[in-house]
Amino acid sequence: MRSLLLFVVLSLFPQTSALSSERSHRFFVLRHGETDANAAGVIQGSSDFSRLTDKGRQQALDAGKVVWSLIGPADTIYVSPLVRARDTLSLIQEQSIAASKSLPEASVWHDLRELDLHEWEGKDKKHLQMNDPAAYQHWKEGNAFDFEVSGCKPLVDVWDRAASVWERLREKTQTIRQLFWSVTVRLGKHYSIRP
Repeated sequence: MRSLLLFVVLSLFPQTSALSSERSHRFFVLRHGETDANAAGVIQGSSDFSRLTDKGRQQALDAGKVVWSLIGPADTIYVSPLVRARDTLSLIQEQSIAASKSLPEASVWHDLRELDLHEWEGKDKKHLQMNDPAAYQHWKEGNAFDFEVSGCKPLVDVWDRAASVWERLREKTQTIRQLFWSVTVRLGKHYSIRP
């Protein structure tokens, strides 16, 4: 069984270990393509105002090719409710159709949305850097326990959500031997979380 979870896109792929006949799963995470907010330097967080740019659409199409060439088809797909993630998945689905493959219907999981950045959402990064330099620095450094926005700790909150997602996946798959989690909520090069 193979699953694709689009949080972006997270997929679980069954594998049989060389050391054991037990089946295990690998997870594949793919971030949505570039959005107009990304390109403009505007914080989007878990808000849903941004849309894929032409570059972001091309990134999604390219990702679709990679999904098929490197990891093959998925048996299950999980996607964030955010339009940018669902649009990325639609473009990946276009690639599957072009490759005469089919993807299963995606399950939308609210907990796969990006960081809740509260009052920061919709604001320019340069503005935040000037007006809230300490919090901005904590965010850029991934300093989870010191980073606060609107009285909340967004990085800690996303870790809690990630743990809940893993628990749901464990319940669905029962045996998970190989786990790979690279949360890409602004994450890219900034944070790597392994629950």
